[in-house]
Amino acid sequence: MSLAHERARQVMSLLLKKIKFSPIVSIQGPRQCGKSYLAAKLLPKKLSSTDFKTLDTRETRQLADQNPRIFLESTNKKHLIIDEVQKVPHLFDEMKAVVDENRKPGQFIVLGSTEFSIEAKIKESLTGRLSRIKVYPLNLSETKKMELNPIRNFPFVGNKARVHRKEVLKYLVNGGLPGIFVVKSELEKHNLMRDWIDLTVTRDIFQFKDKNLDSELAEQILQCISTLDEATAIFISNATGKSTSVIQKHIKALKNLFVIDEVKPYLKSAGKPVYYICDIGILNYYKATLDKKVTTWLLLELKSQLSYKGEQSDKIFYFKSARSKPIQFIHQIGKKLTAVKVVSADSFDQRDLLIFESIKKKHPHLEHCFHVLYGGSQQLEIDNILISPWEYVV
Repeated sequence: MSLAHERARQVMSLLLKKIKFSPIVSIQGPRQCGKSYLAAKLLPKKLSSTDFKTLDTRETRQLADQNPRIFLESTNKKHLIIDEVQKVPHLFDEMKAVVDENRKPGQFIVLGSTEFSIEAKIKESLTGRLSRIKVYPLNLSETKKMELNPIRNFPFVGNKARVHRKEVLKYLVNGGLPGIFVVKSELEKHNLMRDWIDLTVTRDIFQFKDKNLDSELAEQILQCISTLDEATAIFISNATGKSTSVIQKHIKALKNLFVIDEVKPYLKSAGKPVYYICDIGILNYYKATLDKKVTTWLLLELKSQLSYKGEQSDKIFYFKSARSKPIQFIHQIGKKLTAVKVVSADSFDQRDLLIFESIKKKHPHLEHCFHVLYGGSQQLEIDNILISPWEYVV
């Protein structure tokens, strides 16, 4: 029986393409989402002449820290893969010097569980030299060893499902963190998720310059994001009794670790940024509602598909009016605006569709494409709104 990490990753074709054109390619994402296995085991099967080094090893980290040029030139392979590269921040300066001398594509493939930023003590952004890829925990189709959804237009809705509803419900319990989602023992799965959270809030957040962070509050924020109906900084502040400035500081650290995603309100929409957790298994650990799990899963599904198809995954917004329930996902390319409303029930109230008219009125100059994803089993169309079961996006 193969291990969870041995599943093919849908990002591979994009990764190989970027390696052909960019001197440095970064693979970033939350801890234990499969980055290291992708680069150390799966990539060498597709790409010849690779050398994998991890800065988790003290000896390797010491060499990279004390002699960065010697470290970068210590291989005779075409492609040097560096895991946990953020642990030696000034390695970025040396990589810049190397690629400025020789712009050969694919020289360095760097992996990290943090954003490469000033907060992580990384001063050099490598603008124009580095091409980024964000990797997510295994999405549903990856857990089923399927190819990436071939439909190109957001939200990638087909006219039939590639997975059964029971697979969706199973994913809403297990999530997609490799090494955790396949564990059959509920107690063991619970303990592994506890370890993941502990490492995140007691170790990972302290990688950043601002040391005035609190582990207990960081976990409270994760729990709030998992359980609040509307996880904004203000509502998290109210739930924890901490000021919004303190909450924002912790949110920034968790965002830099790719542990949470931010969805901002769309132009002319009411509301503040809303935060989502990076894996459904964490929501299940905190006993989130079905509505929260379905909405978060669909967001991660859409973001992973955007990312792996080479598009910007951070260009999803939401729309809220004073009178109606929100439209959770808005995506715009050029003059085309696509709005996606998520319904966790197996039926929907047609009055909830009126919010689409608000978008038309506020943005009459755009081409509109409207979708509802719901818990029913039939695909139908009402007033040019395509209504589809959740699994039609997989």
